[in-house]
Amino acid sequence: GFNILRAVGTGENKPADEAYSRINSRRIPGRGSANTPQAYVYIDSRFPQSGETFWYKLEDVDYSGKVNTHGPVKVQATAPPESFILNNNYPNPFNPTTTIPFTLREAQTVELAVFDLRGRKVRTLARQNFEAGSHTLIWDARDDMGRILPSGIYYLRSRAGIHTRWLKMTLLR
Repeated sequence: GFNILRAVGTGENKPADEAYSRINSRRIPGRGSANTPQAYVYIDSRFPQSGETFWYKLEDVDYSGKVNTHGPVKVQATAPPESFILNNNYPNPFNPTTTIPFTLREAQTVELAVFDLRGRKVRTLARQNFEAGSHTLIWDARDDMGRILPSGIYYLRSRAGIHTRWLKMTLLR
């Protein structure tokens, strides 16, 4: 599995090893010794503020418990995010779940709802206040009644303040 380590700085100098702390609450599960490339995604919930530099390291932990550390990689904020950013869901097409990432510049109420091709709302994923920063929601391809939906095209409507965004999602069973 994997761990993500982060250190926060203000300049170009790499932080000392003791400045890094683990930011994932649980180890990110690995997929074993695969013969094909594997993709992993982790979204940091904290966005760097102006002047801050984030440094990241990746720890991979093998079956025997041996830890290999990779990095660091530098991330520096250049401009604040738009007031609301809805990123593409992944994977897409998906089965049985898809992850929906979005970012808020400030705390606000967000509504995320899924519609079928006929325009009927099949699921409300969220209608709540979120803090500023990056967030993810996972849709399990079920409707509001918990029924499994069939393969097809679905649309996600997101509303945050005055902003409305749409995503096209493909469910393949």
